[in-house]
Amino acid sequence: MLLPTLLTGLLLAAVANPGSTAPPTPRAVADRAFAAWAAGEATGNYAAFRALLGPSYRTFSHPLLGRFAGPEAAQKLRGLVAEREQKPNRLAFTNVVVTANDNTFLYQFDSAGEVAGGYPYRGYNVLAFEVAGGELVGMREYFGFVDPQWFKQ
Repeated sequence: MLLPTLLTGLLLAAVANPGSTAPPTPRAVADRAFAAWAAGEATGNYAAFRALLGPSYRTFSHPLLGRFAGPEAAQKLRGLVAEREQKPNRLAFTNVVVTANDNTFLYQFDSAGEVAGGYPYRGYNVLAFEVAGGELVGMREYFGFVDPQWFKQ
């Protein structure tokens, strides 16, 4: 239940001070992107995430889709989001750990729920967000699950 509280707080903070002229910190941009992505994965509504995909967006990678750069990156990510809005995931994120450097922010977490309109899913995930000039400019998604039974003989 910590994650929904965190997400709500981040989204409220983003709109609470609209008159502020200070540019957002890279961490604030990444936190906003993670909160918006998590909300989309939980509800199928990615509007807040789509709003972060500006003209500077330049890199995207996904384990099932590949790696993309330039205008194609934004196009592929928007396509993935559109698919998920049509066949929404219903995932909850837990055990979130953030690792960061100046402009790259890794969010490691567990996820559980349903994907692709109803298939059960439990996985371990990493989202890496790249921020430059106060904007989200890249995202890499990694996910996987290793069943311990696979290694038993």
